[in-house]
Amino acid sequence: MRNLLLSFCLFSVILWSGCGPLPTIVSVQVVNSDSQQPLDSANVILYRYYDRDYLTPIDSQWTTAEGTADFRFIAEEGYQYLVDANRKFFQPVLNENGATFDNQLEIVAEDTNTAVLLLELIPPPDPVIYATIHPAVPVNQIIGALATDTWEWMFLPKLYWEDIPALYWQGATAVLYTITHAAHRVRIGQIV
Repeated sequence: MRNLLLSFCLFSVILWSGCGPLPTIVSVQVVNSDSQQPLDSANVILYRYYDRDYLTPIDSQWTTAEGTADFRFIAEEGYQYLVDANRKFFQPVLNENGATFDNQLEIVAEDTNTAVLLLELIPPPDPVIYATIHPAVPVNQIIGALATDTWEWMFLPKLYWEDIPALYWQGATAVLYTITHAAHRVRIGQIV
């Protein structure tokens, strides 16, 4: 009787072990929108959410040389799913409707989904516009403004490599002065 019960339990486990929800398979391809070539090394993230404001990442993969990443997951009831792609030096492409980006796509929890996500190369900055946004300011003016705490510019001035030692020396001198001044105040009995 005991062997019969054990055999029945083993048979039940084997019979019912394959049951359950089927996994959802998502095959994603990330493409350069300008050249229509696949992008390798793009980060593709699979999100689960019940509200678009609260995305929870459940898996992340890097695309292969063919620009693909494959996800396999069990869809949970009450949640929706979304895939999102990003890559260094690339930006999302605005959809034709002007309301969404083509680097994201909602996934319908079916057996198999295929998604093509688009990214475009970030254009280099225009040197003329960049020069007006970050004009060059002589380093002695910058050091004077930092030393007297009179920053008058509404922008971060353009700096060159040769300016760094002078700025470093200004910062080190200010810190040394503060430490020396505090030590002197302690010596003469003032509370710091």
